[in-house]
Amino acid sequence: MPYQVVANGISYTVVDDCKTTLWAVITGQVTDEALGEFSVPGFAVELSRDDLGYRTTEKGLYAVTAYAERSFPQHSTVSYPVDFTLTAPGFDDFSTSVTIPAASPFPVSALTVAMRRKPVVIQGRVVSAATRAPIANATVLSADNPATPTVHATALRTPLSFAHALNAPLQTVTFNVNGSTTLQEPIAGGTRVINLLSRSGIGSGPGLSSVLRISNAAKTQVEYAFFVSMGPGPAGSPGLVYLRNSLNRSYPKLGSTVELVTPNPNVPSVGILTDARAGDGVLLAPQLFTTSVAIDAPSPALTEYQEAGAITDADGYYSLAGIGRLQEIFLQAAGGANQTQGWYIDYGLPCNVVDFRL
Repeated sequence: MPYQVVANGISYTVVDDCKTTLWAVITGQVTDEALGEFSVPGFAVELSRDDLGYRTTEKGLYAVTAYAERSFPQHSTVSYPVDFTLTAPGFDDFSTSVTIPAASPFPVSALTVAMRRKPVVIQGRVVSAATRAPIANATVLSADNPATPTVHATALRTPLSFAHALNAPLQTVTFNVNGSTTLQEPIAGGTRVINLLSRSGIGSGPGLSSVLRISNAAKTQVEYAFFVSMGPGPAGSPGLVYLRNSLNRSYPKLGSTVELVTPNPNVPSVGILTDARAGDGVLLAPQLFTTSVAIDAPSPALTEYQEAGAITDADGYYSLAGIGRLQEIFLQAAGGANQTQGWYIDYGLPCNVVDFRL
């Protein structure tokens, strides 16, 4: 409604413009999955709509903001989904969707999200305590944390190729070796194609091996590949083999071995205690594993096999990639003698160095 305002002896007829309010329409909080308390500069919210904004604090609080009358014009009768992604330096992005129910008061509370830190590498050297000489072929395995003995963290020699859901079955596995061959070309990490000197015995039919165990000469790198199809040429001839999974590691032509194996998963299995993502190098389970393991064996599309722990090379060096999900990890080195160390993981460093003297 128009009304009169007098200023400096002049009378003005005034009509108010539309009044708008910037609302916090969604509020939420994130935590640090490994460390608990979240304290990260650069925490942000990526929104799929240009008409929405956000506010955050370094302690993990956030709000999605909007002029509700414009962004949700039928809010009194219509529900609106809002898609957004939570991001922070050093953490995996987390994408989510929150529905604003029809006629609900603002703000709508979102579920608390445990942000997952990007994994790091733990590497080091195992030497003799008496002579400081390197110890080759020593094993470095994860050990139980005495403070939380019901949660067992198994470190893997090679990070996972696939994602696995909560409660995915995990069990020990043994292998029958049916033959071996060698590489015609080196393997670059990330590939799904390998070039072999012989493809005899490889395939998915009766009497053939569909699982290939690839390793370097020192066995410090071992991973399992799954046959999909052959490249051109007769099955037993040299040539290409196409794989279901991308290989995590690179392998030189000389010294590397490709073994044709048949896996034999052992019962019983246990369910993993958290979901696992491709690239994770640690599995959390109700028991600790120190040998070969099978993950998701009943699900052919997701099945993979892994070796627990690392082995040192001729100079005593070892490496474990994909270390995350934990605040502290315990490692035991064994090579004539044993030593166990607890290590608080520094996620600010892409590589943590843990050495052993036996």
